[in-house]
Amino acid sequence: MIRHSLALAAALLLAACAGAPEPLADLQPGERPDLSSDEAGLWMQMDAVENKLKTSGHVVDDPKLNAYIRSVTCRLSPEYCKHLRLFIVQTPHFNASMSPNGTMQVWTGTLLRVQNEAQLAYILGHEMAHYIRRHSVQKWRSIRGKSDSMAFFTVTTRMAGLGFVGDLADLASMASVMAFSRDHERESDDIGFDFMVKAGYAAAEAPKTWQALLAESNADGEEKEKPSVFFASHPAIEE
Repeated sequence: MIRHSLALAAALLLAACAGAPEPLADLQPGERPDLSSDEAGLWMQMDAVENKLKTSGHVVDDPKLNAYIRSVTCRLSPEYCKHLRLFIVQTPHFNASMSPNGTMQVWTGTLLRVQNEAQLAYILGHEMAHYIRRHSVQKWRSIRGKSDSMAFFTVTTRMAGLGFVGDLADLASMASVMAFSRDHERESDDIGFDFMVKAGYAAAEAPKTWQALLAESNADGEEKEKPSVFFASHPAIEE
């Protein structure tokens, strides 16, 4: 069933006509794309990835931790949180992501690095902004018809097998294909910041997240040579 879904999703995606992506309206709570659209193909592919993730053995089964992180997303946006499906993934690297179909991944390496709930809220709000603004769909439409489009499909197919977890080089390669533009990152920063402030979190905690990541990325010695998954997919962080 998953193999069939991937094949159908690929057909929908690769059959789309090339061209500049059109501006997209915000995804509304509970909204799903028209089944004949390329966006639906992307959702179907992410649905297959999600189904694989559920049984991958990499998901942390901790009801209290899951409930806690979900409570933070609901505090940020009660309208959207009930439509998100949270997965805490056991891997030491820093990353969080939102798929266009509402799958949220939070890696355990992120939980080890944030110093308080406000910093976690900012990261989650940033990723929720990508989802609401449909940045993944815009990214796909900007590369389809180019050489990167097949790389995009190859990456998401590999994601369905979850073989990338734990391989830092593969993770960085995957993230570079999926990377959002600087404009998308700035927009998500702004929206994520608004989310956290309106939810009552301390605004001063937002930049501390990036400052700590930059300090880690700029560490001396061998650590500096290792690829950064998060920076590969977030090109505007240094700003």
